[in-house]
Amino acid sequence: MFGGSDRQPRSSCSSASASGSCAPKVPREHWGHPDGERPDQQASWHPRFGDRAQQLVFIGQKMDEATMRARLDACLLDEALASADSQAWAQLRNPFPELRIVEGAPQ
Repeated sequence: MFGGSDRQPRSSCSSASASGSCAPKVPREHWGHPDGERPDQQASWHPRFGDRAQQLVFIGQKMDEATMRARLDACLLDEALASADSQAWAQLRNPFPELRIVEGAPQ
């Protein structure tokens, strides 16, 4: 989702929070949806992941949507690797620097 505003925030922040339970974690008998409206009957239902989803939202000024989309798309896994188990992922090179834990540092 891309959006813009004439107002620039004085500081930037990021947050992540849970927005409720996803359907696979709730027993089906407690879903309470009428037939035809159950989560597992929706087009967005995935056989492995159910209705779980992630969204990235960027808010700012003069953002280049095409460039941002291209950079994010370059991070996507191919379908074979995305559907593989964690053993296949373990063989990949970690692109992040090694985590260093500094004793006594604020957390």
